[in-house]
Amino acid sequence: MPRRKSYATFEMSYDEINEHMKTNDTIMIPMGSCEKHGSHCISGTDTITTMGVVQVAAPLADTLYTPIIPVGYSPHHMGRPGMGSGTLTFSGIKVSDEARLFRNRA
Repeated sequence: MPRRKSYATFEMSYDEINEHMKTNDTIMIPMGSCEKHGSHCISGTDTITTMGVVQVAAPLADTLYTPIIPVGYSPHHMGRPGMGSGTLTFSGIKVSDEARLFRNRA
């Protein structure tokens, strides 16, 4: 039985990723913090919301996506036991350069 079409790079073979990137060399890199959102929400709210958006957007944009990077920077959550901030913030990543690595054209 054939597999369903996937846009998640972690569900694809290297050859499938390479073939897709011949027509679209953009890859989404989702990010979502694990942080406090009040006593009524889980700490992974941002992560779950981000992945929901990415999974809907990927087929609409015919664009691949990587696994989520579950960190961010939220200093307003610092100072409470069990709460804190991620240690990493990414901004200005030039994805087109990284995407070329899949095609061995670095």
